[in-house]
Amino acid sequence: MDKKDKIAIDNLKAHFKQDLDGDGDKIILTIEYNKELQNLLKEVCLNEINVFESYLGVDDESGERVDIILKRQKVKRIIYGGIYSDYKEFLFLEDLYKKGKAVLTFGTLRKVSDFKEYFRKGLKRLIEIWGSVTLKQEIVFRVENPTTEPTTA
Repeated sequence: MDKKDKIAIDNLKAHFKQDLDGDGDKIILTIEYNKELQNLLKEVCLNEINVFESYLGVDDESGERVDIILKRQKVKRIIYGGIYSDYKEFLFLEDLYKKGKAVLTFGTLRKVSDFKEYFRKGLKRLIEIWGSVTLKQEIVFRVENPTTEPTTA
């Protein structure tokens, strides 16, 4: 049985839940992966952590930009290099990898909308790449020898 047969592509699911924070100033986005998608991450990720910074539209009281520091799993190069999407590092957040759930805080509706769009595109591309990398192909050559020549009447 091939790897892609063990995890049916139709069973790979991610969910977004979006709410306002208590003050109504920020948007809380919860991302959840089902168990099958977590298992896919375990196939494409290495057992190493990368730290990265990102800006999600949150500013401090003085209006200064606040970059957040996040952790993600290191991903096999053949997979990670094929995902051409902003926010692709978020697909592999440590919390998504370990718990299947991550919570992010955004400062603007535009930023969360852009994030969700790029996240979906990145996730779709991840699944496409994973499927093509683990694809089993077979090539069959057949040579035919004509046994008789055609006859004319």
